[in-house]
Amino acid sequence: MKKIFVTILLVLCVACTSVALFACNDNTDEETPFVAPSFDFTLPSDIEEYGLSIEWFDSDGNPTTFQKNKPTAIVIGGQTEYNIKDGINLDATNYTASVISGSITLQKTSYLWNRQGFNIGVFHYENFADDTNDNIVKKIFNSSSMTYINKDGATITTAPDFNLTEALISALLKVGSSDDLAWSNGKNIQELRFIGNGVGAVLALSAGEYLDYLYENGAVGVGYVPDRIDLIDPYFSNTGSATVVDYYAQTTIGSALAVSSKSVVELATKGTVFTLVESDKEYYDSYENRYSGVSVIDNTVTLTDSGDALLYKDIKKNVAYLNFSETFSEKLPEAYRKLDRSTLDWFLYTVNGSDDRTNVSSFVSETDIRPMLDGLGKLGTSIPTSVKYAVSAWTSTVYLRAVRGHEYKMAKYSSSTKASTSYTMERFQAESFQMSDLTLDNAYAVCGYVYLKGDDSYFVNLNRDARLEGIEVNISMTLDDKTTEAQVKTDKDGFYYYNLGPNMIGANVAITVNTPSRNYTYTQTDGTSSSNFKYINKSIISSANGISTTLSSTTTQNFFLYFCSCGLTKR
Repeated sequence: MKKIFVTILLVLCVACTSVALFACNDNTDEETPFVAPSFDFTLPSDIEEYGLSIEWFDSDGNPTTFQKNKPTAIVIGGQTEYNIKDGINLDATNYTASVISGSITLQKTSYLWNRQGFNIGVFHYENFADDTNDNIVKKIFNSSSMTYINKDGATITTAPDFNLTEALISALLKVGSSDDLAWSNGKNIQELRFIGNGVGAVLALSAGEYLDYLYENGAVGVGYVPDRIDLIDPYFSNTGSATVVDYYAQTTIGSALAVSSKSVVELATKGTVFTLVESDKEYYDSYENRYSGVSVIDNTVTLTDSGDALLYKDIKKNVAYLNFSETFSEKLPEAYRKLDRSTLDWFLYTVNGSDDRTNVSSFVSETDIRPMLDGLGKLGTSIPTSVKYAVSAWTSTVYLRAVRGHEYKMAKYSSSTKASTSYTMERFQAESFQMSDLTLDNAYAVCGYVYLKGDDSYFVNLNRDARLEGIEVNISMTLDDKTTEAQVKTDKDGFYYYNLGPNMIGANVAITVNTPSRNYTYTQTDGTSSSNFKYINKSIISSANGISTTLSSTTTQNFFLYFCSCGLTKR
């Protein structure tokens, strides 16, 4: 008997839209009426029971049910084999003692995510992902390309009437109501994350952008729009034939690189926070043709403002970017290496923070998790007010928004020589010894969100409909009895960022917010502490007096990011 997808009843809209979200034909500027889809699909009867569904995991890695009012992460794997079920825990048959660093005791990844308060799940599409990456890209957008391998190993060319983007959204909509995913409690920062590996990164972007489109047209609630998308070794091929997009009229895509670049820019502008972890140092030369516009001289890679290089450059401007370097995967069994998920394994494992129990011992969060630090050894870990964090699953989404457009590389810093050397992870562990390009010149700053509070929580509300654009933030800097005034406005995503610069080291900074009208107030706060570690995710600007603090820093500490978010209540 065929298993029927639950019909999702969506609010019908008559709004028109001229939004063109992908590289498209010349006539896509014509307005077409929006009709809300039903997502009523018939699941093929010859794939596994879990096929095209989201499977949730408890601490032990067993299947469980979705729990509302919790932050949620969905892993979207890449190219695989039809009979290998995706999971998140590291198998001991692959991660043997020779693969793992002797300084750590490997824990279940499912336990680590549950410990952090997350729903953690995997979207299963293995039967459709046993194909070439280019064919999988077509399946993401076009239903007629949806060939698959059934559970008996036979290739089925009779395609179902949906594509992978629609299948993922259908599975997500079955989780519960938008309120189950939207802001609804004060225990944690509430967010929906997509974590896409390989070609799964393209699927994460496509689904994220389509969900955003549906939300803007009133067809789904804001809780279904991802707040954060982590792109792990993404498949950004610069070649590919024109593929028709089922769910946008008269729209086609070209390469995975082109469509992904446009998606990242579009979603980042509206507020989605991105990380991109790239382990291939020669990513630009990894596809059928080398990226056009890339200059490589003496192993130095330069992205010019033309061709494929510009598309990739646009992506880098809108993500927190990590060059990940490892050789531990060379010790993994060949069958597992073919799945190309070693970087994903590392990223998922980092939700527990650093496993360096010595160098990070004095820098501990409220939940006894050691953070992933930027410039470990350079910072001086006894100074928690100097916020310097690395790229990881653990790293706060609010923090990653502040380091958008910056690049991290793996390096170890020597406090004795005052120099850094490149680092490659030879055996699996969480700590990756990252160093960013942040300096006192480009990141001695105050920043944060201005948003509408969803309830009485102190935590930043990341929902798309909560963040406020164009709010004036006043910054008064006093140094050596001289006061300098500045004013910035929040971007479209409600985030503001003001770089004080190295001339303001040690200044006392006072911050106030100009509310849109008298109908807005901000009086509730979680206090102001010198430990900025605790307050990155929280509202700390209160009342008309704002907040005043002295930004103590030195040139050897490199930079300082001070987070001052402001939650407004509308009367």
